[in-house]
Amino acid sequence: MNWLKAPVLVLLTGLATLAAATASFRVLGFSVAGYAWVAPLVVAILVVLRQPARVLFPWWIWVPWSLFLIVYLTGAQAPHALQRTAMMLSPVVVGIAASAFRVTSASGWATLKFLRVLGIAILFAIAWNTGFLSTGILPEYGGSAASVMTASLLAAAFATEYSFGRRSSLGWWGSMQFVPFIALTRTGIIATALTLPFCLGPVKLGKRILSLGLIAFGGILLFNSPRMQARMFYSGAGTLSELSFENPDFATSGRSIMWPEFTQEIEKKPWFGHGANKSEILADIVNPGIEHPHNDWLRLLYDYGFVGAALFGLTLLGQMLHALVASRKSRGLAKVFFLVAASSFVVLPVFMLSDNIVLYAAFFGNLQFALLGEAYALADRPQEVQPAVASARDSRGAEDGGYGGHHWNRLDRFKWRLSGDVNDLKGGDPS
Repeated sequence: MNWLKAPVLVLLTGLATLAAATASFRVLGFSVAGYAWVAPLVVAILVVLRQPARVLFPWWIWVPWSLFLIVYLTGAQAPHALQRTAMMLSPVVVGIAASAFRVTSASGWATLKFLRVLGIAILFAIAWNTGFLSTGILPEYGGSAASVMTASLLAAAFATEYSFGRRSSLGWWGSMQFVPFIALTRTGIIATALTLPFCLGPVKLGKRILSLGLIAFGGILLFNSPRMQARMFYSGAGTLSELSFENPDFATSGRSIMWPEFTQEIEKKPWFGHGANKSEILADIVNPGIEHPHNDWLRLLYDYGFVGAALFGLTLLGQMLHALVASRKSRGLAKVFFLVAASSFVVLPVFMLSDNIVLYAAFFGNLQFALLGEAYALADRPQEVQPAVASARDSRGAEDGGYGGHHWNRLDRFKWRLSGDVNDLKGGDPS
């Protein structure tokens, strides 16, 4: 149960995400998924108000975007504008609060262990919710956004660990591929698989090319499987060349109807958009019962125009680059956490192309920024100097999780690699 030593906000966001993935009932008129993003936000606000001087998160990167949203909110006329705005800002507040916690390397190791516990729980949740666990039959529909998006974030974390030489993490990364596969979520399958070849950790070029080749080969096999064919085409059969909105047989879940309508309406107010959450009104008109266009970029363009969408994209890029620069200046677990967070920003825009991940703060954003905030907190504390190879084999009870011992195991090697800089991390086996 060492994972319980992870920072409280990380545990809360992870468990809230799990709740959103497993529970579908309502409490006092609100869904569990609603509480799953509100609870971490409320706790984060209280943490920041109590100890603002300890915040280490680069909040200034997000000030322009936050002010932009607030200005639009003041003139909002669409329903749920306040809620949608709060959902977009929630991860940032969580990240700010997470950076204010006092952490140790032991709590950092506990977080990595917690991500494994969460991964097992998410895999179990998707198998249970789809009936696969009880029947052994794979479902013929897509869904389970909470599980799929969380799995992609965990895959980015495990891929980053693997890049530092922790070979067992490759197996954990592979296990996360089953989540979108069971759910049959098409974008999720792509985004989760790409976390390894596009990991921002020190993965060798040859491994990136090899993994891309294997993913492409596996993707072709999966595309031509009867289950995926039924998901992709109403007739149950088709080719890659037939993946077009002009093909009426292509199963787009309403996207082929909504996206052209949104594109047409965006052209009427291209620069500053129609207003906060106005996209919800248009989506319901075009496809009754649907609240979003299943494309965050189109939603941002429609609501906030090219100015707003560009500002959001530049803010994401600025945060990713800040994390990358910070990783170069960091050692130990702080380096890993920075690169996990930076790699997750590669996954985010992929999901945005066909889903509403920016609004799903409980499924991705809150946990993503909690890990990012922990990275800044870890970077601020004095990093222990790892013992020399000879003494490491005989060390006992080290603070980093107490994984000492007279044998030189794989975790020892992983920790040894973390003690060096990027060049050291690319080196050979220390033994």
